[in-house]
Amino acid sequence: MSGKLVLFLLQLTTKKSFWATLATILLTIIGFIGFLIFVVFGTALAGTYTAEDDVILAVDAQYSNMEKSLSSSLQNGPALYPGYDEYVYNLAEVGHDGNILASYLSALHPRYTQDIVQSDLDALLDEQYTVSTHETIEIRERIVGYEEDPDDPDELIPIVEEYEYRILTISLSNNRLSFVKQLLNTEQQKMYDLYKMLSGNKPYLFPTYSPDLGDTVLPEEIMALLPPDVSEGRRAIIAAAISGVGHITYDVSQSRQPSGPGLAGAGGSLDCSRFIKWAYWTAGFTDWDADSTSTYSRANCVRQISRSELQPGDIAMLEPSGSGNNHVRIYIGNGYWVESCYGHGACINNWTDEQNGGHAYRQFWRYVGFD
Repeated sequence: MSGKLVLFLLQLTTKKSFWATLATILLTIIGFIGFLIFVVFGTALAGTYTAEDDVILAVDAQYSNMEKSLSSSLQNGPALYPGYDEYVYNLAEVGHDGNILASYLSALHPRYTQDIVQSDLDALLDEQYTVSTHETIEIRERIVGYEEDPDDPDELIPIVEEYEYRILTISLSNNRLSFVKQLLNTEQQKMYDLYKMLSGNKPYLFPTYSPDLGDTVLPEEIMALLPPDVSEGRRAIIAAAISGVGHITYDVSQSRQPSGPGLAGAGGSLDCSRFIKWAYWTAGFTDWDADSTSTYSRANCVRQISRSELQPGDIAMLEPSGSGNNHVRIYIGNGYWVESCYGHGACINNWTDEQNGGHAYRQFWRYVGFD
């Protein structure tokens, strides 16, 4: 049987048709492998940002400066909108995703520079941030003089008049940059998706890190971890903050002002700063007046401390990163934090600076009521 098989194979290999068929099969395989190589490497090459690294980072930093300048300018209400008795600021956190910005600009321009994209940045800023104002008029009373009491000439009666007390609320909402794809045509959208998916083949420019929460600690276990000498006020802050875990999502559309204490006051979702304000309000500290990371330096409710002074209930602020993002969180103690962050909402974690995308927390604040 084996002899016949060998004879058959020898006869087959002597036929020209066999070698022609084999050659066709080999060429097909080689062609398919070449096609795969072209697709893989061609796609990767096409998905590379269309500017040099230093330009990409410079443009990103320029946009970050524009964001911060906008937020800072709105904090000078009397100069912008004179004539009011009081100004209230409801300013969203400023910041953007560097990969989204670079992907959008790469889809627009074959090779961009700072000068080329400046008008694009101006247009994006107007689209991403919305400024609005709201006027409230309260009828208040004031003493304008005194008159003698007709029943007792030695006594003076204050003369009171009503007047309008005008309050202006200045709001800044952050619509994020996810809208940029809708500004592109069909072909540009395809390129944008490729850049964004591949991070421009340069993931080191805008590293993203979404770590697990780390060691699992249940909210009810946190209070037991607190040192016995932690004050009742600090305990109240931490208890209020961890009550939002599993209930409060991170607000990715705009910063919402807490409407009052308790979970109902959270409105379902809060960014990092509003989460902290809500926690303090819920704990009974309604004089907390820091509305966003940009307002901590002028808030009356906090003072700056060093990292070594951190105690449970104190605040840590993320140093602005290359994309201009700020972030704040509450220290629990024993390496744990509670915060509202993108992708997790209100959560407890034990992230270090390195684990949190390599960003450093270099500003620390303490509620003045703890002094």
